[in-house]
Amino acid sequence: FKENCTDIRNTRTIDLVQQFKNLKCKVDLFDPWVEKSKAEQKFNITPIDQPLNCNYDVVIIAVAHNEFKKLSAKQIHAFGKQNHVLYDIVYLLGPSEVDGRL
Repeated sequence: FKENCTDIRNTRTIDLVQQFKNLKCKVDLFDPWVEKSKAEQKFNITPIDQPLNCNYDVVIIAVAHNEFKKLSAKQIHAFGKQNHVLYDIVYLLGPSEVDGRL
């Protein structure tokens, strides 16, 4: 939601989640800083405990938490299926390591 912060007010990440849900996409949201109960109450979404390896068609890095900065591009790509897209909207990884950035 917000970098290295438990505050979920005024987050733009939820807008992204809602847009994908409006397109009938199944969305998993992982944020190690967010309290599940607060996200459920405020946004009606339950963050997952941990992303699964080889599970996603699309992986989007939307927040530059320190925990995510510690992961290599290879580790992040491992969450995706064999043919997946990795999109980095916070420039955590280099341009050659992702399929797209804002």
